[in-house]
Amino acid sequence: MSFKKLGIASSLTLLAALVAPGIAAAEPVQLEAFTAKALELDMVWVAFATVLVFFMQAGFMFLEIGFSRMKNAGAGVAKILVNLGIVTLAWWAVGYGIAGFGEGSLADFIGTDGFFFHFDQDILGTAVTADTAMLMLFGLAFCAVSLAIVWGTTLERIKFSSYVIYAVVFGAIIYPMVAHSVWGGGLLSDVGGKPVMDFAGSSVVHLTGATGGLAALLLLGARKGKYAADGSPRAIPGHSMPLGGLGVMILWIGWFGFNAGSTLSVDVGGVGFFAYVALNTNLGAAARPARRVRPVAADPVLARGPGLALLARRDRRAAPRAGQRARRGLSPGRRAPPDPEPTTRSRGGCLPRGSACLS
Repeated sequence: MSFKKLGIASSLTLLAALVAPGIAAAEPVQLEAFTAKALELDMVWVAFATVLVFFMQAGFMFLEIGFSRMKNAGAGVAKILVNLGIVTLAWWAVGYGIAGFGEGSLADFIGTDGFFFHFDQDILGTAVTADTAMLMLFGLAFCAVSLAIVWGTTLERIKFSSYVIYAVVFGAIIYPMVAHSVWGGGLLSDVGGKPVMDFAGSSVVHLTGATGGLAALLLLGARKGKYAADGSPRAIPGHSMPLGGLGVMILWIGWFGFNAGSTLSVDVGGVGFFAYVALNTNLGAAARPARRVRPVAADPVLARGPGLALLARRDRRAAPRAGQRARRGLSPGRRAPPDPEPTTRSRGGCLPRGSACLS
């Protein structure tokens, strides 16, 4: 072999030795970068879903204020703001730690680490990162919705100060213990070898809030004025249907974050599962009003048009007054005589007010 060929072969061998390790190492580096970008994209989706779930607080406020009496509207606004503030502090300080995983004999009932959540914290041997903080905030939004259910059921029934105490206990202890039992490795995470399936909080969030509201109602009873002296119920209509309708629409939009956001990823299993959840959410929301709303023409008064409907209501209100006039012997067009002048008591007897008193 000539020196020229030997030199070429040596050069190619050296080049292969330099390039091959780079090619071999390129695949793990690209996979690691892809995994990191996928996690960032997933957390962006969770952040967007968290905002939608927090926006549901406005929906609860409009819905429940619209269906309450106007005199209680201010208390409703204050309650929703205090509701969100209390649950934020309770979840940060205690609730997140109780809802999370735990060690030892208490792990079946409560989490044992993660209290007073902060960055660079070590929770059960795992350092807190950006994605941990994002998921913590997402759990906070769920806890706030569960407490909002209690607030709605106690509207116009409970004192504001009493509700504040209840909100602290619920946000710091009641809801976190239920969440831990299902999602944090607690008692309900293994029932007969199978975990309790709760995808988006149908039991953890909504059933817990409903049960907490029912417990409060059993102690509070009905709203004042709901029942007459003979026990017959009285209607207590809300003061603003537009506010109630706006609240429903906000909640409708917020459910996309609640349900589809619970996938915690934009590409679960490589099939984009969140899109299926979003579609089912909208179908479920659309089916309820379509089933419950009745046509306007079903009301014989409203079917005659708004002008005739108002006249019909005025006639119904005037009917009792006409009956009273007939019993007093008055014709429909004749005015009743004025009531006698009020009298006042004096030493000389009852005299018209303003007259001089006789000694």
